[in-house]
Amino acid sequence: MSESLQKHREAWKDCGSCNLGKTRCNVVTFRHFGKKSDYMKCDVLFLGQYPDATEDILGKPFLGIPGLLMLGMINFCKSDYPDIRFAGTNIVACTTENSDGKATLVKNFKTYASACEKRLSECIRGSEPEVII
Repeated sequence: MSESLQKHREAWKDCGSCNLGKTRCNVVTFRHFGKKSDYMKCDVLFLGQYPDATEDILGKPFLGIPGLLMLGMINFCKSDYPDIRFAGTNIVACTTENSDGKATLVKNFKTYASACEKRLSECIRGSEPEVII
């Protein structure tokens, strides 16, 4: 059964699994592209690496330039496949504003990805995607 999006966000909002929790604004969890839903169910789930500054401030993934490009591609696909539900999340749910921290985030990506493994697994299980990209 698809998990409630609000329940998922609430469960992870105070995450302290790694030191990125000290510098982030928000845990960036999950986003539907197109039709809004209170549940995480989707057909196609896009995975990004980690949120950028805009995503951190707003608490939603894929809001930066790459996200806008991807949204354009999704909108193009939706014209032929209107019933497909697209969503996105990041492997690592937090970021840092510090430019030195960005280098550390990239350098230690596997460590941060491991810290986010449980959240990501719950997100994938809760959204029940047919395809993960």
